[in-house]
Amino acid sequence: MMLKKCIALIFALAAVTAVSANAEELVISDISDDYVFTREIQTDSASVGVTVIKDGLEWGKIPAEGSAGEDVAYLGEFYTQSGVCGISVKMGTESGVYKVTAGDESGKALADILLVYSGKTENENAFNKVKAASKISKEETVAALKKYRYALQLYMPISENINEDKVLGDLYSYVASENGADGSKLAYNYRRGVIIEALNESKIDNIDEYYRYLNIEDKKTDNWYKTFDEQEKKVIAERLTGKSISGFDDFTKRLVEAMILQKVKRPNGYTNIVSILNDFSDKTGIPSDIVTNKSCNAVAGKSFDNLNSLENALKTAQDSSDNGNYNGGSGNGSGGGRGSGSSGSGGIKNSPLGNISFDGADNASSAIEPLTSKHFTDLNGYEWADSAIEMLYQKGIINGRSGDTFAPADNVTREEFAKMAVLALDLQNNSGTVHFDDVQEDAWYASYIASLVNSGAANGMDDNLFGVGMPITRQDMAVIIYRGIKDKEQTDVRAQFTDASETADYAREAIDYMSFKKYINGYEDGSFKPTDNITRAEAAVVLYRVIAAQNE
Repeated sequence: MMLKKCIALIFALAAVTAVSANAEELVISDISDDYVFTREIQTDSASVGVTVIKDGLEWGKIPAEGSAGEDVAYLGEFYTQSGVCGISVKMGTESGVYKVTAGDESGKALADILLVYSGKTENENAFNKVKAASKISKEETVAALKKYRYALQLYMPISENINEDKVLGDLYSYVASENGADGSKLAYNYRRGVIIEALNESKIDNIDEYYRYLNIEDKKTDNWYKTFDEQEKKVIAERLTGKSISGFDDFTKRLVEAMILQKVKRPNGYTNIVSILNDFSDKTGIPSDIVTNKSCNAVAGKSFDNLNSLENALKTAQDSSDNGNYNGGSGNGSGGGRGSGSSGSGGIKNSPLGNISFDGADNASSAIEPLTSKHFTDLNGYEWADSAIEMLYQKGIINGRSGDTFAPADNVTREEFAKMAVLALDLQNNSGTVHFDDVQEDAWYASYIASLVNSGAANGMDDNLFGVGMPITRQDMAVIIYRGIKDKEQTDVRAQFTDASETADYAREAIDYMSFKKYINGYEDGSFKPTDNITRAEAAVVLYRVIAAQNE
């Protein structure tokens, strides 16, 4: 009875399982004669049928009685306990690529895996034969690698789509060396070579699914790569595609460059740029004396083609700072100088956004008393923003970066400002969801972006991207607040900024209104710098002014 039930379970899978090219997962076994494939599967089914068969074996050729053979490593059933089925199959057959399939009584597929298995004895014998071939010629070595590929684990599904002979040829020097070469390391080098060749031939557009097979041993590189989200990793892969990468060392060098340039473009705080450049100073050669808070703030949010252009921009920004001309960056840098600021009677002076008073002079409400931050310890020099930050913190509109750190000089990203604006202007709108490629449905900012878009206060950078991770510009900040303010009074007053021609058409009305209401101000030279970024402290002050005016 048990055998019949098992066979019914397993053959039900034939109608629903995919071919090997569409397998959900690739597993590379340990090289061992005693290797046991294990997997836990959550299921409501009382039992799970499992097959472990040679890849490519037709279902019709599976023995009807369920006995294991040369092409069948396992055909059987495992029982479920407490909703978990533990699969354990000892691979005692010959090396090869096996298709592991599991399913329940209804035929529902629960696992679809390609298992690349190699026994230790077979692997050692195969490597010795390849080693012997290497003493004859490169051609003989390549032929031996192909002959014993499965015992040596020289397989990845993408291998069939690239010039594999080039990859195998590149392994010749490793096999011919006398420096401790072995079968396990040979397989590592093969997989690295396949991935790099696929990039060179533009056969893959996302390295993330192959990343674990690269066996990157440098912890800094590995740790930084894991900080990027899915969309950012795709951009990193694009920088590596079709670049004629010459080998693994060249690959890691280019990967570091791609990660740095992406972090500069979407830093989520310029201090991340400082950190990544310091971590890889030995690989980039960028002098440490130009990697400062001011220079990194100036380049934050900008796109660079290579490290040389980034280094030049850092040097220019630092030279400007050293000469006393730094004003928070130009272009996409942060807008506004910092100023030391001081608390005067009844107000705070020297804000880069204009003086803040508490007597109603520039639309601040006398009902809101000056506050001193009780939570953040890094606001020295930002007294002009202290009350704004504390009030917004108490209202739950803003949070610190971590613990007692607010990071007032960090740029505000577009998703961060989405949250700030929605909460400050009461724009919660759950009427529908929005779909941007860079907005994950379960991300903390997804509902805020949806509310902002649904309320009409903001749009994306284009139809596909909202701009998650990108610093928000002064003009975009003005537009979002302007559109989000309810019951706006009409005004024909035009802001008289010296760089008005640099303002985007869509932002002019918003900047005129925001300037008229004294929510925002220009700089001492009469400019507004519409495309500069805005810092966390500056954003807090602007929203503070808006809330204060609405509370009058």
